[in-house]
Amino acid sequence: MIYKSASPDLAWDMSKDFLDFLLVVSAKIGFDAILPNISNDPNFVFHLDLHQPARIFKSKHANVGFSLERCMLYIGTSRGKDNIWMAMAPDEFFDTSGSHRDAFPSSGPSCLLGRHYWMLVMYLAHVITTAVPAREVYCTDTYPDLSDNPRSNVEATTNLL
Repeated sequence: MIYKSASPDLAWDMSKDFLDFLLVVSAKIGFDAILPNISNDPNFVFHLDLHQPARIFKSKHANVGFSLERCMLYIGTSRGKDNIWMAMAPDEFFDTSGSHRDAFPSSGPSCLLGRHYWMLVMYLAHVITTAVPAREVYCTDTYPDLSDNPRSNVEATTNLL
């Protein structure tokens, strides 16, 4: 059952209790879960951090509908304290029949494989330079060679890191 957060059937009272864990997942592909609801929110802050590719997502109380093994990347914080993660969901997750959306235990680490991390870094560099041209981030090659010495090759094509 899903309620809209502004539904009159809900009464929010946090005067005696505190929320210590909240998992927000976008309803569709994209960053909707972390973006503000209004087009110009002066209080919205996002700090991009791509320097922790081995950081493990603690999924004790989280069920996103697919196995978290080798599909999570920590990408920074919002509002100074909220951890933001990017999940690479399998194609089956987007099947609208819903038959696959049971709990999936993960037996391995949640962090991405190295080559997938570097691919995502280059993808984000490309998106940022396309969306905000003539800014501090540049990307001279969207697909650098990642088979040999990926860090050097990525650092030679973008300054995102």
